Amino acid sequence: MNADLHADRQWMRDYGVVYIANATLSAPEVDATVAALRAKARDAGYKVGYTECLNHINAISDKKFTDKQCRAREVDVEGELKAASLAYNTMFLPILAQFEECLAADDYVDRLRDLFKPEIDVEGETEGEGQG
Repeated sequence: MNADLHADRQWMRDYGVVYIANATLSAPEVDATVAALRAKARDAGYKVGYTECLNHINAISDKKFTDKQCRAREVDVEGELKAASLAYNTMFLPILAQFEECLAADDYVDRLRDLFKPEIDVEGETEGEGQG
């Protein structure tokens, strides 16, 4: 019994935490949500920078320029950024639900091991072997 606890603790320390972190960070939902958030932040920054530059130019120029040519002129970039931030902060990751299900069980380490079993390809090699 004590040997099993030691082995489970060792597996969690050596592999489990890394598997959980990698699976969470590489979830497709994270990629899509972060990409959307970055795009909206870039658009909001573009509009703020354009407006600030326009104000500086107009302060020193006899000719008054407008934001007519700004691509974000009539776009609520701040609202879109706020919506993208909310989507990021409230995103659901199915992999986290699987982790929670495993961790709720008494044999959580065994369940996590099963969740992270390497897939076998057609040649019988585990994922990552024989490459490079």
